[in-house]
Amino acid sequence: MSIWPNRLRHLVQHGRLDRLSPPSDDTPSVVQYTAPDTSETLLLAWRRTSRHGSPQPPVRLRGLTPEARYRDARTGAVHQAAVLTGYGMHLGLPPGDWSSAAVHLIRETEA
Repeated sequence: MSIWPNRLRHLVQHGRLDRLSPPSDDTPSVVQYTAPDTSETLLLAWRRTSRHGSPQPPVRLRGLTPEARYRDARTGAVHQAAVLTGYGMHLGLPPGDWSSAAVHLIRETEA
């Protein structure tokens, strides 16, 4: 992953780790690393096996600033923290065994 060495290492090394979904054969495993000041968070998800028709429920994030908005660094989509922690986020894992996804969310500054 080309973004790992420089832009995200601090989150994994110094951020808070939350295990959002435990390893399983049926559901994706998801971990979340959040900066101490909650200014950004990184979600890493992977699935060992893929079963046709298996549901992919949203993943509820933890530890975000409740009233903040977070922008996806890759897509530019903006999400309300209250929705991310209350309802969750669809990670959009690609089909197939051993698929994975990384989502980097950055808190937006108030204008």
